[in-house]
Amino acid sequence: MGKYDKDRYYKELAVRYCLARGSVPFLEVAVPSVADLSDSVEVLTDIDVLGVATYGDDGLRRTIFDCKTTNKMSSVNRAFWAAGLKGYAGCDDAFVILKTKAVHNHRISALSINVDLHTEDSFADLGRTIDPAFQGSSRWLRRPQW
Repeated sequence: MGKYDKDRYYKELAVRYCLARGSVPFLEVAVPSVADLSDSVEVLTDIDVLGVATYGDDGLRRTIFDCKTTNKMSSVNRAFWAAGLKGYAGCDDAFVILKTKAVHNHRISALSINVDLHTEDSFADLGRTIDPAFQGSSRWLRRPQW
């Protein structure tokens, strides 16, 4: 994660959330092509934060965190993209942290495909439901001033 990444603050929130849930966070995980026919490895995209946790005796739960500080795409389109990445990477669920609040109908539709749309504030609230000590405010994390 670069010092000047625009979504760095959201990634830090996602890492804190993983730790609060007992997941191991991995930053900027490369997603390769399933068929590598070239001389070099082709990276299709990356996962901003990947949380991996154990459950039961043998199971792993993989969660994608997609962090977006720009509004190039509608929230429901972002959810569809995250659902596709989730399926391609063999993950169980996804969170998308957006700069602006998603329309209520978009949030409900996204939940039907195991993608949870949040703003920074709603994601911090979610973190506090898991661990009251979860800090999603700039008191603990300094938001970059662009």
